[in-house]
Amino acid sequence: NGLCVVWRQTRRALIEPKRNDDGQRNCVVVDKLLQGPASDSGAIQEGDKLVSIAVRDKTHMTVGISMRELRSMLETLEGGELVALEFQRASELCRNQEVLEQSEKRGTYTARIRVSDERPRTAGMGRRSNSGSRPPTGNRPQP
Repeated sequence: NGLCVVWRQTRRALIEPKRNDDGQRNCVVVDKLLQGPASDSGAIQEGDKLVSIAVRDKTHMTVGISMRELRSMLETLEGGELVALEFQRASELCRNQEVLEQSEKRGTYTARIRVSDERPRTAGMGRRSNSGSRPPTGNRPQP
C-alpha cells in the first residue's frame, strides 16, 4: 500500500483486564515498516496497534476489523492524499472499553501521513528461485 506498512492481524490487550474481560481485542498491528511515508514520519513503531484511520473527513475505527476490511479501506487511498492513522503503543492500555471508544481520552497518538504514489518493493516478493526443487517442466527446447 502507499503507506509502506506491513500489517498483521492479531489479538492484543487494548484495555486493562477486569474480572470478566481479559482486555484483549482483535486488532491490526504494524508488523514491519518499509522505507516510505510511515517510516519517514518517525512516529510509528513496529508493534503499534492501529485504532482508527481518518481520511476524507471520515474516521473509521479499526479495532475488531478484518485484514480484508483494512485492505479495502487502504485500496481507496490515492497518492498524495493525507491520512491520519491513530495508534496505541504496543505497551499501552486504555482503562476500559468506554475510554477506548472516546478518542480524546484513549492515550493514543496520531501520525499524519501523505500516501505515496509508489508502491514499495520488498525482498522475497519478486521471482521465486527453483534452487533445491525439481527442474521446471514444459515445452522447452532441448540443447
